[in-house]
Amino acid sequence: AGLPAYALREVCNRAFFAVGDTKTPLYTGILSIVVNIVLLLILVRILFAPGLALATAIASWVGAISIMWAWNHKQKQNLSQTGVHTFDRPFWIEITKVLAATLIMAVAVGQVWNELQHPLTAALSGVNPGSLLFTLLHLKYFCIAVFTGIIIYVLCTFLFKSDNAAYLWAAAKQAATRLPTSISKRRG
Repeated sequence: AGLPAYALREVCNRAFFAVGDTKTPLYTGILSIVVNIVLLLILVRILFAPGLALATAIASWVGAISIMWAWNHKQKQNLSQTGVHTFDRPFWIEITKVLAATLIMAVAVGQVWNELQHPLTAALSGVNPGSLLFTLLHLKYFCIAVFTGIIIYVLCTFLFKSDNAAYLWAAAKQAATRLPTSISKRRG
């Protein structure tokens, strides 16, 4: 859940570096670290290991949102002159749709993974922990959870009428048109 925030943060960091401002990314990074430490101290006691992941994800989003806000604030004069608005209302609506789809996907994958624990444990009984079969069984159940997450995310983006849905659809169509040509090239 924190990976999109990390990506946004990296893009904004580079924008600040490009205009010669290295202090703002430093300050927003410090804010993110402080939020992470505080949330770690609280959430690890309550949720244990999942609290660690949740604290890190939340801190990543705090860092991403704070640096995007700083960039938007820094560029207000340029935005009014050019008419280009980077963090306008449609942007935030799209971010909200993507975050909602991501949250629903994360909850669903967590539920699926929890439901798969009993069959996985049963399948692993008597299997040597270092064996290839052990690894393949884990991979099988992991893939089920991942594919469930992909399906749910895609469905949510279409249900929310996200711009991301149009991108996913275009990418799928492009991949589908390339597939027959790549197969025929291999045969030929």
